[in-house]
Amino acid sequence: MSKVIHFPTPEEEEAAMNEFFDRQKLVQEQWPAAAIAGQQALERLVKVLCERSGQPYKVRALLYSLWNGKPAQLIDVVNLDWEIRQDLVAVIAGFGYESNGVSLFYRALEDAVKAVGQWEWFLEERFEYKVLEEYVWSCKEAQRERRPSFNVEHPCHVGMHAFKDGVCADCGVVDPEEPEP
Repeated sequence: MSKVIHFPTPEEEEAAMNEFFDRQKLVQEQWPAAAIAGQQALERLVKVLCERSGQPYKVRALLYSLWNGKPAQLIDVVNLDWEIRQDLVAVIAGFGYESNGVSLFYRALEDAVKAVGQWEWFLEERFEYKVLEEYVWSCKEAQRERRPSFNVEHPCHVGMHAFKDGVCADCGVVDPEEPEP
């Protein structure tokens, strides 16, 4: 079965470009307001870090992930009070904006946490390894189960072997790294 490649007409190209620029214009109009709302939400959200219940730990992990990129469990959001959830969503929506005196980016997050005296405690999140260990483990499992096949004559030459129980589910080749029984 052959696939047909469609090349857009000049009219289709122009329509796609117009749609793209209209979307970008909308984002540029809405993002500053989202950043301002996010700044206000961040001021409330960092106050949660001053409490000592389960919620501050979840908020810390989620904000630290936003600030540092460390994996966090997004499912923790369901255990937050509704108002805290709304503030977190507002911070995420506006995060990354810096222009015209409005800033909701890394430094703003750092300054807000420092303003409530929780910076050192915030940084302790780097020692919480459980989620990071789970992430690394899942990456290793995925790598172990799907390894590249570079033999162009092989049925899996364009993708990855999908080893299950020592045999590729796509082509039946035996996993060379699987120990003998």
